[in-house]
Amino acid sequence: MVCPVCLESLDNGPIKELSCGHKYHWKCFMDIVNRGKNLYITCPTCRQVNTNTTKPFNTPEENLKFLSYPLGKRCICKTKKGLRCKNKPRFLNYGMCHIHNKEYLEEKSYKLMEEFIYLTLEQRNNLNIRISVIDVGKQIIMKKLNETDTISDLLKHFYEFYSVKDVLPKDSYHNDLYNYYGLKRPPKEWIKLCNENYKLY
Repeated sequence: MVCPVCLESLDNGPIKELSCGHKYHWKCFMDIVNRGKNLYITCPTCRQVNTNTTKPFNTPEENLKFLSYPLGKRCICKTKKGLRCKNKPRFLNYGMCHIHNKEYLEEKSYKLMEEFIYLTLEQRNNLNIRISVIDVGKQIIMKKLNETDTISDLLKHFYEFYSVKDVLPKDSYHNDLYNYYGLKRPPKEWIKLCNENYKLY
């Protein structure tokens, strides 16, 4: 059996079965999702709207890593001597090690982060906005929530922003989010890399 998108065998890699029953490589499915702006795509084979939003793997870590750019062996930063840092980058840490960016997502928060990313992928926004929303969500999880909090607790922070944003000084959508929560903006190179590869880094 072959994937109707790339015409390669479905035996290679994880598979996504849509609610209509047609199957695709997960990567091919995500390419369509990113073009269509949410998980509720129209099946390329039969044109039915997909309502199956199940994840490809059973653990939050596997699902997060699947949506993430493969980590290199070394941090993207340079030392004071101008040499490339030899430390290994941390997961979902902008390609940096724990020394160059000490505020990183801990393993205990992977489940909540996974839920939030998949919820964000279900929304109809352009990729650039979704990347910023995911980054803001990650920083809120790290700074304001603990391991007993749920997706509802995280969403309350976003609802707070949306309820007051009309009375805030006008700025771009991305700047509004970061300014309101007092969060640091991610490196521009990171946003570019995520956009180019349709993956988090």
